[in-house]
Amino acid sequence: MRIHLDLLGKLKSVAAMKGMAGYQSLIKYYIGQGLLRDIDLVRQIEEQDARIEAGLKKIGLSAGQIQSFWKKMSRQEEVAGARPEA
Repeated sequence: MRIHLDLLGKLKSVAAMKGMAGYQSLIKYYIGQGLLRDIDLVRQIEEQDARIEAGLKKIGLSAGQIQSFWKKMSRQEEVAGARPEA
């Protein structure tokens, strides 16, 4: 993730004012707070993942195959997220 220098400076200042170890801790805090606000969406994603995994088990995939599936899905999401926005 790239952060503009001005924003990075502000993050460092806020982190220091809050007594945090550094701006990375502050970013993690902000992400956590955002996820708490979207807890219903997080739960929907978890439920969807559980349904997918149950389906994979039902068709006979082993634990290793399922783990491989999730790794591939994760890589695809990373690639999709790396695409420049229009």
